[in-house]
Amino acid sequence: MKLLILLLLAVPLVYAQCNGCDYNGKCINVGTQVLTSEYGEPVYCSSDRKIESAKNENDVCLFDYECRSFFCDDECKAINYDENFSFVYLSYGIIFILIAILIFALLKSIKFKRKKRTNILNKKPIKVELKSLKKKPNRYDKLDVNINSSMEKLNELFKRK
Repeated sequence: MKLLILLLLAVPLVYAQCNGCDYNGKCINVGTQVLTSEYGEPVYCSSDRKIESAKNENDVCLFDYECRSFFCDDECKAINYDENFSFVYLSYGIIFILIAILIFALLKSIKFKRKKRTNILNKKPIKVELKSLKKKPNRYDKLDVNINSSMEKLNELFKRK
């Protein structure tokens, strides 16, 4: 029984092991780059589970995470941004597109309301004419006639008196 308890206590210790690199008491996954607290230099956890400094431009590399720029093509490459491109123009473009969509939606709603209004004005009541249908005599019709005539006779009698 004691052996079973010891095994159960040891299982979390096995699963608590780090599958990457141990860096300042923290487990870092393989391929993760972090900045050192001392100088702010980037380091990464290599595939052989060692902490190494990130490589500079033109250094030989295998994976993107080995380079400071995160761009590896057999050697670390620097990502060059076009200095003529400005993100301000991109934001103007997005604002222009949003305004165009808003105007289009507004015009569609106005057109829909006008169409709905003209449909309401153009609708005329439908007249349905039923041709006279010959009604078959019903036994209740005779009863109604008899009741009506009896009521009339009673009214006359009460008027006389």
